[in-house]
This record gives sequence, C-alpha cells and structure tokens, in this order.
Amino acid sequence: MLKKDGIVFVRIPLTEEKPNQRSLRPGLVIRADEETCEILLSEPIEIKGLEESPDGYVHFDKDRKFVQQSVRITRVENETSPLFAVQFQGTPVSAELRQCYRVTCIGSNIKIAVGTEIDCELVDLSATGIAFYSRKEYRVGQLLKLMLVYQGTVYNGHGTIQSTRRMQPKTWRYGVHCTDRGQDTLARSLASINFAIQAEQRRRLSRT
Repeated sequence: MLKKDGIVFVRIPLTEEKPNQRSLRPGLVIRADEETCEILLSEPIEIKGLEESPDGYVHFDKDRKFVQQSVRITRVENETSPLFAVQFQGTPVSAELRQCYRVTCIGSNIKIAVGTEIDCELVDLSATGIAFYSRKEYRVGQLLKLMLVYQGTVYNGHGTIQSTRRMQPKTWRYGVHCTDRGQDTLARSLASINFAIQAEQRRRLSRT
C-alpha cells in the first residue's frame, strides 16, 4: 500500500499527449489508505475528458521492484490542478518492461562510463535499464560497472547485458538491465532521471 509522503509516478489522460504516448510524471502522496490515495503532482497539468476516460496508472517502488497499478480518478480540484484523488483498481503488477516507457537520449549529450570506457553515448533510458553505444565487445549476461552523470549528479551502479547488436564495424549497441547491489544509486534513480529527461525534452519542444 502507498504511504503518506511516498513518491509515485502517474500516467493519466493529458491534452498534450498523442494517442498511445506514455509519460510518467512524479507526484507526492498526500494521503493514502487501502482503497484511495491523494496525489500532488510536481507541476500543474491539464487533465481532459475525465467523464469519458477517468482511468490511469500509478507507478511506484514495491519491495525493491518497480510496479504499476490501475486507478480511477475520482476528484480533481480543477482542470489544471496538480492535486487529485484516485481509487485503486486491481493489484500492483510488474512495470519492468523497458519498452513501455523508455525515453531516447540521442542528442542529449548524456555520457556514461561502462567498465573502463569513460565516454560511451547513452541511447535510451527507462525505469529499469539503459542502452548505450560502445566500441568494446561485451557478452550477453556480463555484469558491468556503470557511472552516469546527469545534471551534475553522479550515479554509480551495475548492469547486466541483456542484448547486443553490431551497428558499425567497431561499434555495438547494448541493452542493459540495471541492478541494485546495496551501495548503488543508479538503479534506484532511473525512474526519476527518466522523468527529468522527458520534462527537459518537453520544455525544449515548447520553445520551438
């Protein structure tokens, strides 16, 4: 069950989203019990069509796993309010499918150190893993030490190679599932970094 002051990420109907587009937005739990929850988003958004489509999802950490739960929006202060109430539907299920909410990082100039390589290009990032370009050859299942620097903060962690693809004669693309090994900060921070990159990209698009 969600608890007061807990961090959640929400997906709800938004006017600026295209069909099938999924954006996670962070929020703070103001009140929660076994059946309902009140959430305060970090920024105001415009919620549309609640009468026709009042359903959404909340994403959160549960027992060190990233899960999602279906909710029904039951109350909103106004159309652009960041505060709303939801009623839980069903039970939490795993949300650890990277393709559901990965955000592309191409062109964002975000670098990641992988093993002894200190300047790999980050391709995309989700709440559970990353993809990067490398000039070294790794094998599927190999555990690697990772260090990502974003907005001045250093995130250290480990990841296991899940997929590999040769892009050029001397370049490979790797998909990595990040794991939490006790002192790591990267795996626990991926969802927050994912949202921050999405927000940065939306701001950049709004200025064009």
